[in-house]
Amino acid sequence: MRSSGAHALLESPAARAAVAAVLAFIGAAGVAIGGPLSEPGYRVERFAHPAGGPVAVHVALSEPALVTVTAHDANHVPVATVAAGELRPAGDVTVSWNGQTDTGEAAPRGAYYFVVEASGESGWERHDPALDTGGEPLVFGPGEQLHDRKRGEIVFTLRRPAWVVARAGVRDGPQLAAPIDWQPFDAGQHRVAWNGKDDSGLLELAALPRQALLVEAFALPRGSIALDGPAPSKRPAPAGKAAIRRAQIAKAAAARGADPRWMEPQHHRTSPGFTISVRPPEAAKSASGAVALALEVSADEATRTRLLEQRFEIVTFVDYRRVAEEEQGYLPYSLELPKQILPPGAHTVSVSIVTFSGQGATRSVKLGGSP
Repeated sequence: MRSSGAHALLESPAARAAVAAVLAFIGAAGVAIGGPLSEPGYRVERFAHPAGGPVAVHVALSEPALVTVTAHDANHVPVATVAAGELRPAGDVTVSWNGQTDTGEAAPRGAYYFVVEASGESGWERHDPALDTGGEPLVFGPGEQLHDRKRGEIVFTLRRPAWVVARAGVRDGPQLAAPIDWQPFDAGQHRVAWNGKDDSGLLELAALPRQALLVEAFALPRGSIALDGPAPSKRPAPAGKAAIRRAQIAKAAAARGADPRWMEPQHHRTSPGFTISVRPPEAAKSASGAVALALEVSADEATRTRLLEQRFEIVTFVDYRRVAEEEQGYLPYSLELPKQILPPGAHTVSVSIVTFSGQGATRSVKLGGSP
């Protein structure tokens, strides 16, 4: 989306600073008139970039202009100023991002896009791709997603660059694996290696009855890139102008039917890590002596904090059938299975943590050999 507000091109540094302050306010308010940017606002040479970049951003100008370019992360928060009010000539100009944030740190692994502002003699203009693109669910046609068991690959085709998740499990039972856990991919066909095992590394999913694979995707904003780097972590909630802009993005996304998960914080969109452990037999005794198995579900502090922010439930399966559910989840969590649910013999016990926004993970244990 492009917006603009007219003013004359100013040369002195003091005038540029004063104009920049005014334009920042106008940009948050979404004023629109005309300006020096040519369609489509900007372009990037390729989608995937290594840690540290560089990322070349090409801006087409119809006249000389002061150009500002900022990089935004998947939370729609500005993380780096690539160019700040730089005077550039008419034509195709290039600015380069070194993959670092404004604090000098390596930008986390993930997807980024750019917001471009330009002010020239014809006015001021702003191009913000997240206001009219991104978040649209991508529907896969026949043969556009499959599990190539012979090659050990998940194969899928995207019409647009997108965030992708692949989940495998048992139909009408637990999700047992997330071979692709909300990662950004370019348009085209992709083959992602997967060994066919569950996230615990215990189960061969292809051998299970009613085994199923689901690939979901929603589009990235136009002009997005994928950057390698350190793992993403929780970031402070946007404030001030960033919060106003995020609210504008959310409103526009809802109006065009974007997937609600697109506005979820990025660290909420990955599978929660946790462990399950079998408690000692003496700890599993109840007053009636009827407990067949006792489990402890635990996670580190960062995961517990994140899950409490999202709210979650804990679901227990025996041999892929749901047997218990804790709708208001908490951690650590103790679970006891009575003998009528878990009679003697070989069994697979799985525990799933599922957030209220639909993100989940499962851990399993085998008892008495493979059923």
